[in-house]
Amino acid sequence: NLGDALAKCGKDSPPLALRSLSLTGVRCVVNEQMIRHLQKLKRLSVDRHVSSCSSSGFARDVLAPLSDCGIFVDELEVDAVDKEVLRYIASCPSITKLAISDKQPPSEQPATSTQEAADVTALAEDLFHNILPTLTESLESLSIMTRFEGPLCCSEENLAVILKCRNLKSLSISMCNADADHRVVRFSPSHRCLTAKFK
Repeated sequence: NLGDALAKCGKDSPPLALRSLSLTGVRCVVNEQMIRHLQKLKRLSVDRHVSSCSSSGFARDVLAPLSDCGIFVDELEVDAVDKEVLRYIASCPSITKLAISDKQPPSEQPATSTQEAADVTALAEDLFHNILPTLTESLESLSIMTRFEGPLCCSEENLAVILKCRNLKSLSISMCNADADHRVVRFSPSHRCLTAKFK
């Protein structure tokens, strides 16, 4: 556990004052020993394999403790998303870079359940209708890469919300195939992507 490693720094030594932290394939539970090193944290990158295979694992073990201690980053990259992750994003008052990548690990089989489709639809509605509108002044870079075609992909409605972000300089977002209805989750891989740079 990364917390155990940081605990070896000792309470008598000054904190590391980490400004950037990338967790990929590292077990991590943000605990009391870690928090003192994360007070200056501005950039966080978290892989879904951290703590557990589910997004709720790292939301509980990493994002919730940060939020409880008033640590809100300016740049966040996550490799899985759920309502707890979105709740943390919404609490970050000055987030400038947001990257959401919902890429399934090779060992997982694509799910085809009605419940998962409903979950993806609810997440997309929350992201585009509740979260992004609060970031119109701060957001400079946005990336939303999803494993399935559906409501997290680029659409006229989603693009209208994104373009309200006045300071946006970089955008990458998955796209549905031309014959697909973006409102419906299709359990076929989305390999198309819109990438744009703004002045």
